[in-house]
Formats: sequence, C-alpha cells, structure tokens
Amino acid sequence: MIYETDIVSALSKQIKAKFGKPVHTRNTKEGFKEDCFFIETVDPQVSSIGTEMRETSLSVRVTWFPLGRYPQKDLWNVRKDLEELFFLGLKVNDDFYISYEEPLSFTQTSAGNLEMLMSLHYIEDLPEEDGEMLKELETSIKEE
Repeated sequence: MIYETDIVSALSKQIKAKFGKPVHTRNTKEGFKEDCFFIETVDPQVSSIGTEMRETSLSVRVTWFPLGRYPQKDLWNVRKDLEELFFLGLKVNDDFYISYEEPLSFTQTSAGNLEMLMSLHYIEDLPEEDGEMLKELETSIKEE
C-alpha cells in the first residue's frame, strides 16, 4: 500500500538529490534559515472500490523558499528543473509510479516563493488477508 508518507518521502529524496537543498515537511514560525523546499499534502481523499481496491486522490504542494533576492532567471531555472524532474510522473518506489490527474501547476507568490502543485490519483489492489479461509465444519452431538 502507498500512503501520503511514501509520496512525501519520494518527493523529498528526489528534490534533495536534484537541488542539494534541505526539504522540510513541517512548517516553522521562525521561518527557514536557508534556501529550502517545503512539501505539504492538500485534501487527501481515500475510498474503497468494493472490497478489493483502494482509491486515493490528493494534491501535493512543493514550495521553494529562496533566501534573499534572486533574479527572475533563477526562479525560472528552479521551475524548469522541477518540471523536468516530475514531468512524466512521480516514482514512489521501484514498483509504484503515479502519473498526474491534472497538469503540473506553477505559481510565483508575492513573497517571491515558487509553488508547484501536483494532483495525484491512484488505485491499488488491497492486500489479501493472511490466513486460510474457514472451511465448513461438520459436527455431531453424542447423546449420553
């Protein structure tokens, strides 16, 4: 099964490998002390499809917090690199790859941060329960 933590972990590892910058998943009141990325999930929804499948939809927001003033060109380069990194989808692990429900969306905030929003939707087979199914038992009662 794939959970939010698996998705956030996969994103964190890929961003850290590409940019070499810290990746945070918890906000802080003090703000960040260096250029970094922040990942948060938005509106996760999980439902069952019958008794054999699990359907998940969620959005993930990745924000780049540049410290200080950066030229617009640097923001464009970060955007380009994020787009190239995640353009075809998100590899969660060797066995699970998620394509996007909607195109990647990029926004530059008034504070100069860059936000990327990805909408994810996936369906998984539920794992089979361990153990054997009960077989029909025949009983007889002895009269004494």
